[in-house]
Amino acid sequence: MNFNGNAQAANLMFDFITSINHSNNHSELMSKINSVATAFGFENFAISGIPLPNENIDPYVLLNGWPEEWFDRYVVEKYVHVDPVIYRAKTSDDAFIWSEVLESRPLNPKARRLMNEASEFRMRDGFCVPLHLTGGFQALVTFAGSGKIDLSPELRGVLQIIAIYAHNRIRLLLPTRKSHKTSSITNVTLHERDVIQWCAEGKTNWEIGVILGRSEKTVQHELHNAQRKLNCVNRAQLVAEAIRVGIIR
Repeated sequence: MNFNGNAQAANLMFDFITSINHSNNHSELMSKINSVATAFGFENFAISGIPLPNENIDPYVLLNGWPEEWFDRYVVEKYVHVDPVIYRAKTSDDAFIWSEVLESRPLNPKARRLMNEASEFRMRDGFCVPLHLTGGFQALVTFAGSGKIDLSPELRGVLQIIAIYAHNRIRLLLPTRKSHKTSSITNVTLHERDVIQWCAEGKTNWEIGVILGRSEKTVQHELHNAQRKLNCVNRAQLVAEAIRVGIIR
């Protein structure tokens, strides 16, 4: 889909966030994420934790939109431990396009075979959102398609928010997890809410300080406090979580 300006993509994001709040099972969530993936030109997606070196990936997968045959092969071959996308996700906080990783570092023969085989299943290129959660748990949301991916910085930001929100929602649906709002949410101050709101508008700490009449250091402190209270580790996660719990709209 060619978005007619960033506003159209942002509207899609907010529509997704609104609709996903009413998704109470995996199939509903799968359908809604698939619609978003298609709108951005992707054909496959997955949400998964990242296993330890001696583990395989299948117990960590939260939502699987990969071709079944490819996923089975990926598990059997233990490709997770040679996957350059996984390697980058474990060491980076920034969302990235797969081909950027492949072009920036040489691949060993098994990693090259992995990427060649993935392309046979309409997964030539993709977009990955790493998630580093409190407690050291690592996860990712990844989208893939048969063509080369080209996303503007603005569209990357929109898709990153969508990915974080989708991950949060699927974790809430886990049987072992109780859905509740912690008391820390109510402790987010009005000043911190203002900072989060302007973060959602894409403003830097310096710009937020100018708008709100505060020093950049104060804004940074308020941002850090809000991230701690909402158990987030970066701005994108903070905005997604703040929208989810109703702190900002």
